[in-house]
Amino acid sequence: MTDAKRPDRGLSFLHTAAAHVATFDRLLGELSPSARAHHTVAQDILDDVLAVGGVADQNIRRRVEEAVRAAGNCGDIVVCTCSTLGAMVEEIGSATGISVLRIDRALAEAAAAEGGRIVVFMTAASTLAATRALFLAVGRERNSSATFSFEMIEGSFELFLAGHTEAYGRAIADAVRERSRGADVVVLAQVSMASSYPHLADLGLPLLISGRTGLERALSFT
Repeated sequence: MTDAKRPDRGLSFLHTAAAHVATFDRLLGELSPSARAHHTVAQDILDDVLAVGGVADQNIRRRVEEAVRAAGNCGDIVVCTCSTLGAMVEEIGSATGISVLRIDRALAEAAAAEGGRIVVFMTAASTLAATRALFLAVGRERNSSATFSFEMIEGSFELFLAGHTEAYGRAIADAVRERSRGADVVVLAQVSMASSYPHLADLGLPLLISGRTGLERALSFT
């Protein structure tokens, strides 16, 4: 885990991939250049989640709580950008009183507001259960007319982990084009999937992406 402390406060991002630091710095530059931000990268936690096949491990929960507490000391609100850990981070926030925001909750709310046939794409199997639960719960809470289906793009996340961002984005775009027929809205549920956006500009469907939607929500609290 890397954590370079800063004396000022603002948004404190908790990432599980170092690549997301540049992504959110770029988005902040577009949306709110004066916003203060701190980044904590806990890629080791995600590596271990992938190794054990899930988050139902007390050692992992302890380490996530430590990361949330550390991030909470560096900002007014902790923004968890990892969809795999999002539900756990929300639980820890409730238990500790630390202000947290799960980056994909705003995404689920935006999808529910759209209504219609929503296809939610993912690339990491570790996030499937948490993402499905989140979108279905938000749909119920909002009495949404949306119907959700969930598509896992098998074998692509390894490209992201290996740093092959361009190939990763193209693999996602190819799968979305093939498997979104009949959809009214397409959702890319993970922050990492934003690399596919340039390849989907002509998709012809509303396309909701986790990072920007969630960051706009986070900025509304600062």
